[in-house]
Amino acid sequence: MNTKECVHRSFVAAAVAMFFLISLFTPFLAYSDVGVVEDSTSTTVSTTSEQTTIVEEEAPASDQVADTTPQPYRTDWFDKLRGKLKSKHLQITPRYRQEYILDSNILLESTDGKTDSIFREMPGIDIQIPFKNHSFALSYDAALQQFIKFSRENNNNQYFNTALDLNFKDIYIHAHEGFAHTYDRSGTTLTEIVPRNENKADAQVGYRWNRFTTEVGYENFWRHFNAVSFHQYNYMANKLTSFIYADLTTKTQLYANYNFTRYVYENDGDRNSNQNALNGGIRSKLLPKTSFYAQFGYSAMDVSHVRNGHDFVSGVGASYTPFSKTAIDLGYQRSQEQAVFSDLPFFLQNFFFLRLTQQFTQKISGVSNIAYTRQAYDQPAVAVPGTAAATRNDELFTYDIKLIYKFTDWFSADIKYQFNRRSSNLSVFDYTDNLMALGAEIKL
Repeated sequence: MNTKECVHRSFVAAAVAMFFLISLFTPFLAYSDVGVVEDSTSTTVSTTSEQTTIVEEEAPASDQVADTTPQPYRTDWFDKLRGKLKSKHLQITPRYRQEYILDSNILLESTDGKTDSIFREMPGIDIQIPFKNHSFALSYDAALQQFIKFSRENNNNQYFNTALDLNFKDIYIHAHEGFAHTYDRSGTTLTEIVPRNENKADAQVGYRWNRFTTEVGYENFWRHFNAVSFHQYNYMANKLTSFIYADLTTKTQLYANYNFTRYVYENDGDRNSNQNALNGGIRSKLLPKTSFYAQFGYSAMDVSHVRNGHDFVSGVGASYTPFSKTAIDLGYQRSQEQAVFSDLPFFLQNFFFLRLTQQFTQKISGVSNIAYTRQAYDQPAVAVPGTAAATRNDELFTYDIKLIYKFTDWFSADIKYQFNRRSSNLSVFDYTDNLMALGAEIKL
């Protein structure tokens, strides 16, 4: 698809969506009063909380002139349609979101960043089937991105997820599976937009006894890059998990867990590793407006029995609601992560975050996030062919602010600004990126 066709398609889609939205909610807002009664030659409309009744008046005599005043257009049919998607045993939630994004550095390059406009279309649907204390759910989401100037970067992301939750008196069984065909960078440390397929499946079985709960589980994850040059990073992870929870009070819980993970790389056996992780923690809501969690442990990553990474890992955080319309979340996490760099299999990550949510009015709300991440690689590696090996350390800073306006309970619009910066001791990995996004969303 060339640039002209891309622009034409995007604007046509946006125009059609805008016309549809305006035709739906604008008349509704203009005629929001109920029980409207026109004159003797018009139609009487009586609206109650359950239904809308339309009573046709007697037709005008031949010597009378009919009133041609436009009648109030209502969206009761739309509300009824939404009602039919929700029932006791079946809940269907379609949604559609469209965004326009102005990105100052679409390829996250260290120098000469390329600016482009991006149109993003994101249809999706959630289906939930509750039965007694159990439920089955599935969801599908897509994200189609169209670049105006650099159309070769056009891509589409697709996500499919299922979940089965069985809750009996003393035993529960949870199983989930998700598949993704994605170009998203957030799952890797790459700055390139590289397509890949990912699949994750997990299952847990738990048993409750008095104030204690024991749980065992299994998780399988695999990642496959489409580009041959990245096949060395294709891998599969098999994880065995075990937990024990103890409820000290109705608001405080202690827990401990042990995980064993085996990482197997399809095309690079030297990256294969075993990880043993032992953690203990607490979750509590001691105060009415404050809840917190804390977790501390040890993780040992043995890589091909040659390079070992033994590190303390932890996580602490709190949620505070000072006012009914204000929420603050903050925390810190220290973890070992799989690396996508040279022949290094993992890095140590320290992550700090702060999130503020504010409801200004019934229709207007805002969200802001600040995050700082430090990623430290424990071994020297060659970043650019022909250069000396060096130990890489990166610092990432992200800030965003978003303002949301909710026209109805099913339609909203928003504007967002985001700043991203990575600073590395190896300058080839530096980048700065500014994004401005306008979005609109329908969720039935």
